Amino acid sequence: LMLARGAAHRQEAAIRASLGASRLRVARQAVVESLLLAGAGGALGIFAGTWARDLVAASLPVHLRQDFRFDLAPPALAVLGGLVLGTAVVAGIASAWVSWRGGLVPALRGAHDRDGRPAGGRLRACLVGFQIATAAMVLVTTGLMIKGVLRLQQPPGFDPSNVLTMEINLPESDRYADPASRHRFFEELLA
Repeated sequence: LMLARGAAHRQEAAIRASLGASRLRVARQAVVESLLLAGAGGALGIFAGTWARDLVAASLPVHLRQDFRFDLAPPALAVLGGLVLGTAVVAGIASAWVSWRGGLVPALRGAHDRDGRPAGGRLRACLVGFQIATAAMVLVTTGLMIKGVLRLQQPPGFDPSNVLTMEINLPESDRYADPASRHRFFEELLA
Protein backbone atom coordinates (compact mmCIF):
# COMPACT_ATOMS: atom_id res chain seq x y z
CA LEU A 1 0.00 0.00 0.00
CA MET A 2 2.79 2.39 0.88
CA LEU A 3 4.69 1.59 -2.33
CA ALA A 4 1.58 2.27 -4.39
CA ARG A 5 1.03 5.46 -2.43
CA GLY A 6 4.65 6.51 -3.08
CA ALA A 7 4.19 5.97 -6.80
CA ALA A 8 0.93 7.92 -6.75
CA HIS A 9 2.39 10.83 -4.75
CA ARG A 10 5.52 11.20 -6.81
CA GLN A 11 4.51 14.65 -7.98
CA GLU A 12 3.87 15.79 -4.39
CA ALA A 13 7.37 14.70 -3.36
CA ALA A 14 8.83 16.51 -6.36
CA ILE A 15 7.01 19.74 -5.40
CA ARG A 16 8.29 19.44 -1.82
CA ALA A 17 11.83 18.93 -3.12
CA SER A 18 11.58 21.88 -5.48
CA LEU A 19 10.48 24.04 -2.53
CA GLY A 20 13.61 23.05 -0.61
CA ALA A 21 12.77 19.86 1.26
CA SER A 22 15.67 17.43 1.44
CA ARG A 23 15.37 13.80 0.46
CA LEU A 24 15.83 12.91 4.11
CA ARG A 25 12.87 15.07 5.11
CA VAL A 26 10.61 13.54 2.44
CA ALA A 27 11.78 10.04 3.43
CA ARG A 28 11.16 10.84 7.11
CA GLN A 29 7.60 11.92 6.29
CA ALA A 30 7.01 8.67 4.39
CA VAL A 31 8.41 6.61 7.30
CA VAL A 32 6.24 8.47 9.84
CA GLU A 33 3.13 7.92 7.70
CA SER A 34 4.05 4.27 7.35
CA LEU A 35 4.62 3.92 11.13
CA LEU A 36 1.20 5.46 11.83
CA LEU A 37 -0.53 3.12 9.37
CA ALA A 38 1.37 0.05 10.57
CA GLY A 39 0.80 0.94 14.24
CA ALA A 40 -2.92 1.34 13.67
CA GLY A 41 -2.97 -1.95 11.73
CA GLY A 42 -1.03 -3.75 14.46
CA ALA A 43 -3.35 -2.42 17.19
CA LEU A 44 -6.38 -3.42 15.11
CA GLY A 45 -4.82 -6.86 14.60
CA ILE A 46 -4.31 -7.33 18.35
CA PHE A 47 -7.90 -6.25 19.01
CA ALA A 48 -9.27 -8.55 16.29
CA GLY A 49 -7.07 -11.42 17.50
CA THR A 50 -8.29 -11.01 21.08
CA TRP A 51 -11.91 -10.85 19.94
CA ALA A 52 -11.50 -13.89 17.68
CA ARG A 53 -9.71 -15.80 20.46
CA ASP A 54 -12.62 -15.21 22.84
CA LEU A 55 -15.13 -16.14 20.13
CA VAL A 56 -13.33 -19.40 19.25
CA ALA A 57 -12.80 -20.32 22.91
CA ALA A 58 -16.49 -19.74 23.65
CA SER A 59 -17.57 -21.90 20.71
CA LEU A 60 -15.45 -24.92 21.66
CA PRO A 61 -16.90 -27.70 23.80
CA VAL A 62 -15.82 -27.67 27.45
CA HIS A 63 -13.54 -30.72 27.11
CA LEU A 64 -11.63 -29.04 24.27
CA ARG A 65 -11.34 -25.69 26.07
CA GLN A 66 -9.26 -27.36 28.75
CA ASP A 67 -6.79 -28.77 26.21
CA PHE A 68 -6.19 -25.57 24.25
CA ARG A 69 -4.77 -22.35 25.64
CA PHE A 70 -5.60 -19.17 23.85
CA ASP A 71 -3.23 -16.58 25.30
CA LEU A 72 -1.45 -13.67 23.70
CA ALA A 73 2.00 -14.29 25.16
CA PRO A 74 4.42 -11.38 25.64
CA PRO A 75 7.02 -12.94 23.29
CA ALA A 76 4.39 -13.17 20.54
CA LEU A 77 3.43 -9.53 21.12
CA ALA A 78 7.13 -8.55 21.00
CA VAL A 79 7.54 -10.35 17.66
CA LEU A 80 4.40 -8.62 16.37
CA GLY A 81 5.76 -5.25 17.48
CA GLY A 82 9.09 -5.93 15.80
CA LEU A 83 7.39 -7.00 12.58
CA VAL A 84 5.17 -3.91 12.58
CA LEU A 85 8.12 -1.60 13.22
CA GLY A 86 10.40 -3.28 10.68
CA THR A 87 7.73 -3.46 8.01
CA ALA A 88 6.77 0.17 8.55
CA VAL A 89 10.36 1.42 8.24
CA VAL A 90 11.09 -0.68 5.14
CA ALA A 91 7.79 0.32 3.49
CA GLY A 92 8.34 4.00 4.32
CA ILE A 93 11.86 4.01 2.88
CA ALA A 94 10.71 2.09 -0.20
CA SER A 95 7.82 4.52 -0.65
CA ALA A 96 10.21 7.47 -0.50
CA TRP A 97 12.53 5.75 -2.98
CA VAL A 98 9.65 5.15 -5.40
CA SER A 99 8.61 8.80 -5.16
CA TRP A 100 12.19 9.95 -5.94
CA ARG A 101 12.71 7.57 -8.84
CA GLY A 102 13.18 9.16 -12.24
CA GLY A 103 14.15 12.70 -11.18
CA LEU A 104 12.27 15.87 -10.34
CA VAL A 105 11.51 17.34 -13.76
CA PRO A 106 9.51 14.36 -15.11
CA ALA A 107 7.69 14.10 -11.78
CA LEU A 108 6.80 17.81 -11.81
CA ARG A 109 5.49 17.52 -15.35
CA GLY A 110 3.36 14.54 -14.36
CA ALA A 111 5.25 12.13 -16.60
CA HIS A 112 3.27 9.62 -18.60
CA ASP A 113 4.35 6.50 -20.42
CA ARG A 114 3.98 5.83 -24.16
CA ASP A 115 0.33 4.81 -23.80
CA GLY A 116 -0.64 8.04 -22.04
CA ARG A 117 -1.01 6.46 -18.60
CA PRO A 118 0.73 8.02 -15.58
CA ALA A 119 4.26 6.74 -15.07
CA GLY A 120 4.50 3.95 -12.55
CA GLY A 121 1.18 2.44 -13.61
CA ARG A 122 2.75 -0.97 -14.14
CA LEU A 123 4.29 -0.87 -10.68
CA ARG A 124 0.93 -0.02 -9.15
CA ALA A 125 -0.74 -2.80 -11.15
CA CYS A 126 1.87 -5.31 -9.92
CA LEU A 127 1.40 -4.13 -6.34
CA VAL A 128 -2.37 -4.43 -6.59
CA GLY A 129 -1.99 -7.93 -8.02
CA PHE A 130 0.35 -8.87 -5.17
CA GLN A 131 -2.10 -7.50 -2.59
CA ILE A 132 -5.00 -9.43 -4.13
CA ALA A 133 -2.97 -12.65 -4.18
CA THR A 134 -1.91 -12.15 -0.56
CA ALA A 135 -5.49 -11.40 0.53
CA ALA A 136 -6.73 -14.52 -1.28
CA MET A 137 -4.07 -16.62 0.45
CA VAL A 138 -5.05 -15.22 3.87
CA LEU A 139 -8.74 -15.88 3.19
CA VAL A 140 -8.11 -19.47 2.08
CA THR A 141 -5.93 -20.10 5.14
CA THR A 142 -8.57 -18.62 7.42
CA GLY A 143 -11.27 -20.77 5.81
CA LEU A 144 -9.17 -23.91 6.32
CA MET A 145 -8.56 -22.98 9.95
CA ILE A 146 -12.29 -22.43 10.56
CA LYS A 147 -13.04 -25.75 8.87
CA GLY A 148 -10.52 -27.46 11.18
CA VAL A 149 -12.08 -25.89 14.28
CA LEU A 150 -15.53 -26.99 13.15
CA ARG A 151 -14.25 -30.54 12.62
CA LEU A 152 -12.86 -30.55 16.17
CA GLN A 153 -16.39 -29.96 17.44
CA GLN A 154 -17.78 -33.01 15.61
CA PRO A 155 -17.48 -36.60 16.85
CA PRO A 156 -14.12 -38.11 15.79
CA GLY A 157 -15.62 -41.00 13.79
CA PHE A 158 -14.73 -43.69 16.32
CA ASP A 159 -15.66 -44.51 19.89
CA PRO A 160 -12.96 -42.91 22.08
CA SER A 161 -14.20 -44.56 25.29
CA ASN A 162 -12.21 -47.48 26.75
CA VAL A 163 -9.13 -46.56 24.71
CA LEU A 164 -5.69 -46.83 26.27
CA THR A 165 -2.65 -45.05 24.93
CA MET A 166 0.89 -45.32 26.21
CA GLU A 167 4.47 -44.70 25.25
CA ILE A 168 7.19 -47.31 25.70
CA ASN A 169 10.84 -46.29 25.62
CA LEU A 170 13.14 -49.24 25.14
CA PRO A 171 16.43 -49.17 27.08
CA GLU A 172 19.62 -48.18 25.30
CA SER A 173 21.16 -51.66 25.40
CA ASP A 174 22.65 -54.09 22.89
CA ARG A 175 19.46 -56.14 22.98
CA TYR A 176 17.42 -53.41 21.22
CA ALA A 177 20.22 -51.71 19.28
CA ASP A 178 19.04 -52.55 15.77
CA PRO A 179 15.64 -51.54 14.36
CA ALA A 180 14.68 -55.17 13.62
CA SER A 181 14.91 -56.15 17.31
CA ARG A 182 12.83 -53.12 18.35
CA HIS A 183 10.24 -53.98 15.69
CA ARG A 184 10.17 -57.62 16.85
CA PHE A 185 9.61 -56.47 20.47
CA PHE A 186 6.55 -54.39 19.53
CA GLU A 187 5.12 -57.20 17.37
CA GLU A 188 5.41 -59.62 20.31
CA LEU A 189 3.87 -57.06 22.63
CA LEU A 190 0.81 -56.59 20.39
CA ALA A 191 0.36 -60.34 19.77
